[in-house]
Amino acid sequence: MTPELILYDDQMPRTYFWQLVLDLFEKRTIEFDVPFSLYIPFEDVAGENNWPRYARGDTAYLRGEPHSYEQEGTVMRYLGKIIEWAHMNKEHNVLLLNMNPFFRVPIITANLSNVYVADINLSIFERCKKFETISFPALPLQSSAERKIGRRKINISFQGVDSHPIRRFLTSFNDGSNTVIRIKDKSMHDTLMLDATAQKCDIEYIELLHDTNFALVPRGDAMFSYRLLEVMSHGCVPVIISDGWVLPFDRLIGWNSFAYIINFDLISRFLPLLHSVPDEELIRRQALVYQTYDSYFLDLPTILKSLASEMCKTAKMKTRYPYQLFQHPLK
Repeated sequence: MTPELILYDDQMPRTYFWQLVLDLFEKRTIEFDVPFSLYIPFEDVAGENNWPRYARGDTAYLRGEPHSYEQEGTVMRYLGKIIEWAHMNKEHNVLLLNMNPFFRVPIITANLSNVYVADINLSIFERCKKFETISFPALPLQSSAERKIGRRKINISFQGVDSHPIRRFLTSFNDGSNTVIRIKDKSMHDTLMLDATAQKCDIEYIELLHDTNFALVPRGDAMFSYRLLEVMSHGCVPVIISDGWVLPFDRLIGWNSFAYIINFDLISRFLPLLHSVPDEELIRRQALVYQTYDSYFLDLPTILKSLASEMCKTAKMKTRYPYQLFQHPLK
């Protein structure tokens, strides 16, 4: 069944990101068929203000002021309407997208089994609290269409701002050649004027990824990282360092088949092992990185199609197993 839009409200703010999503649903230009009735709020509760221009949230809005998450603010008022609608229409399902890592929609809607939440910063704890949650990816700000498989000149790399202690710790591995770790000042984003729609990127960062075999994806302020899809688009094998993060579309994708997922306390023991990965294993993982990126993350229509597939799988799992089994561990 094709999703229907509900609850129009022209007082709600709207971002560039949500307008793209809305256009795809309104014009029915994407495959989003699910075997149950599904409704999507007309207005923007996603609040993605870091895309397409990172750290320039004032330019992300097409309508209204930035999202207000205060108790009496616009978002909470509108979310209250959605929750009321879901309570009154329990035979129907609602899909919410949340791109704000610090506004925890999975917790707010935990007792509504007919509300699916696609969340950018989903934790294992929230998945246990609410089975109908899907880890949703952050759109890449800088990506590549080029395909390059084979050994590259830099084995391990990372470039990013100092937004978490783990990133500072990574600098201890920097040797400037085989392992390149660069911590940048936050002001660089204003200087570079990154813009995904205008293809304005950080040339230094793009060149680094182009030359990298294993790209580190450590958490920053939040568990998720825009870097994940960026490094995958360049064919780098991602080394994900973010304890407790549910990876995007984890019910569809076998992340361990191509990525390395390591705990904080194992970094010192694990990173040196990457220097001994044989060429055939590196090439195998690179090919799977490209394959996974193209199949699930290539562009926004592909991502939304993947979201529909994961919703279908989640619904089947709910039918197959007693729902109480997923609630029990946290009771």
